[in-house]
Amino acid sequence: MYRQQAYEEYLIARKNAQKAQKANPPEKNFPHPIVLDELPEITGNENTQYVGILEIPAERIIGVKTAGRVTAFSADFLPLLSEDTEFAFKWIELCAAHLESGIRDPIVCFEYLGNFYVQEGNKRVSVLKHFGAPRIPAAVTRILPVPSEEPRYLAYQEFLEFFKNTGLYQIQFRNPGDYAMLLARIGMDPNQVWKEEDKRVFVASFQYFKDAFSTLQDKFQDLLPEEALLLWLQVYPYSDLMDLSATELKKTVLSLREDMLAISQEQPVEVRTEAVATESKGNLLSWFLSSAPDHVNVAFIHPQDPKTSEWSMGHDEGRKHLENELGDKVTTRSYFHANTPEQAEELMEQAVEEGADVVFTTTPQLSRVTLKAALKHPKVRFLNCSVDA
Repeated sequence: MYRQQAYEEYLIARKNAQKAQKANPPEKNFPHPIVLDELPEITGNENTQYVGILEIPAERIIGVKTAGRVTAFSADFLPLLSEDTEFAFKWIELCAAHLESGIRDPIVCFEYLGNFYVQEGNKRVSVLKHFGAPRIPAAVTRILPVPSEEPRYLAYQEFLEFFKNTGLYQIQFRNPGDYAMLLARIGMDPNQVWKEEDKRVFVASFQYFKDAFSTLQDKFQDLLPEEALLLWLQVYPYSDLMDLSATELKKTVLSLREDMLAISQEQPVEVRTEAVATESKGNLLSWFLSSAPDHVNVAFIHPQDPKTSEWSMGHDEGRKHLENELGDKVTTRSYFHANTPEQAEELMEQAVEEGADVVFTTTPQLSRVTLKAALKHPKVRFLNCSVDA
């Protein structure tokens, strides 16, 4: 009974593998699992550590340790060989056993930079991936990369600290600093060991976001789902994620598309103490006025007021200078005591209702709520005064 069903499953799996290869021809993508031993950076690297037996994300199993029978599988481990081969016979037998009682024995694999390469258990991976298993039990040995100053290496070092507290492989950032930002945005202390409930909620939330993001992936170039989530959390609170319907979530992701692409391509900010000679392009307000009506309403949102804060006083002096320079071409208004995101949002709404064409928020702490307001009011220009925004 199970063998006949397993045989039919093999035909389906092979058909899917052939379809995937037609959609991704060899000249564009490697048609089989990646061979770890053939990666140049692995040659001679014997710096390993045993991680243990754990459940690993199936989607991060991308290769095999040695070449062996790599050509028997598509890049996603689906079977390619004819159903009358010995390989197919063994796959079908294993599939029948899985249908009857499930595959429980862990595979043996190596982890390198967050991805997994199978040493023993290729067919188990193939069967489980065919059935859509999200996680696969594995005995994992980690290959530590050669130290460098490359961003990916630095980010991986941060991952190792993240993994100590979470035990999660689902998140693999490419840029240093992203793990710290993620923890801050989901309200977790960097040194806090996660409880099982913390892991369950986060993995479910991330999967929900990733499912929505994957349907829009072609609109975001090579942005990773975890990178998109990090930028999404800059605008929306973590607690809102699971409360949104799939349609609502996709809408919020699409609304951030331009910002996500711009931020993901940003170069590091270079701070200078001396002026650099450049071709004059006019000041910021001149640029606004060149493409705006004859009169512009400008609002300034401050967390404090000039009497209690030298920072706010400095911005207010700038506002007065703006009025002196541009005269009747500009009207300015100041809004004070945006001490919380809620207060800042309320003041920004007030500024828009009172006709602001341009809104400046004057501290980095207001960057997140500023971006949220900018998405809500696309006809109003919002700018945040901070080095990294």
